[in-house]
Amino acid sequence: MDKRSALATSILLALGLAGCTDAPVGEQQASSAKYQLSWTPPTARVDGTALNEQDIAGYHIKWTNTANGTSAIIELEAEKTTYLAELEPGNYNFEIAAIDKTGRLSQFVKPQ
Repeated sequence: MDKRSALATSILLALGLAGCTDAPVGEQQASSAKYQLSWTPPTARVDGTALNEQDIAGYHIKWTNTANGTSAIIELEAEKTTYLAELEPGNYNFEIAAIDKTGRLSQFVKPQ
């Protein structure tokens, strides 16, 4: 396994999506719904070595509307561990990936 794959796998395995939900929260307006996501930053690489938070450059959150296939990726800073998405009402799949400071992006993972 090359270093890029190892990092991607490590972030994939270590990235938890604590409290991540794809259900609307709060009040809904006729034209939008709010979806609250939160996660825990990864702390270890696949080989067991520590992954320091300062090595994480940010996160990419991908949402996909299950009815029409519309999707988008939102880029967030490393300091963020929550995100409030305002989307048109519907059913969505959410995934998250971490990116390190050298530009390596992990695989996207779904909430657990």
